[in-house]
Amino acid sequence: MNKSQLTSEVFKKFPTSIGDTTIRQMNGRERLQYYAIVKKAADNPADDSDAQIIAALLVRCLANEDGSRMYRDGDTDNLIDTMSGTLADELFIIAREFNAFKREQIDQKKTN
Repeated sequence: MNKSQLTSEVFKKFPTSIGDTTIRQMNGRERLQYYAIVKKAADNPADDSDAQIIAALLVRCLANEDGSRMYRDGDTDNLIDTMSGTLADELFIIAREFNAFKREQIDQKKTN
């Protein structure tokens, strides 16, 4: 193992209802930012808290074919407003599993 293997982008194509979709793994900073969003949503619940949690993961994990991010952090609200809920749920499950999150971990971050 070498340094470049530890710091390279990890991404993979997954079959989805809209065709192959590239999902990337978050880096350490993105993961910590995501945990903060989950915690904030739990501390200040709103009608769209779950949608914010789902969209926050998707903007960090949906990728172009070369593995680069498709969305920026600020695109969360736009993603919520334009992506179908069914597709968002499908992609969230894939991104959550590919990033080695269990549903219980996300629920636990809400309470810690």
